[in-house]
Amino acid sequence: MNYFALPADDLPPTNFTVSDLVLTRELETCLKEYFDLECDRHDSQPENSHTALRPLLSQCQWHITTHGDMTTLVIQSPNTVTNWRILENIIELAPLLEKLAIAKIRVFSPLDTEPPLEVRVSEISVYQYSG
Repeated sequence: MNYFALPADDLPPTNFTVSDLVLTRELETCLKEYFDLECDRHDSQPENSHTALRPLLSQCQWHITTHGDMTTLVIQSPNTVTNWRILENIIELAPLLEKLAIAKIRVFSPLDTEPPLEVRVSEISVYQYSG
């Protein structure tokens, strides 16, 4: 983002206050709750019965962060099998994240054995294939 093009009032604060931190935490909590609801809606649709996201995410540690340049869904898989299942279903997550203006997904491998996979939600359509 080109911060120089923004008016001074629209720039992020240089020093975060306690209020800024509290509001950031509240935003992240609300986004997580809305994401939970979107997962429930997704899983309740009959055509999505083969890609139930809630049970898959419940096996992982995950959170939404607004730190850095983009709002990000961060997922830590407990094992390789779950990690692969998350990666296989990453395309299913994109529409849910777009609704909430969550711009990026970061998937950490089990035990941090590899660098995390980080994908912009807007680029996920590149990973779709017809097969």
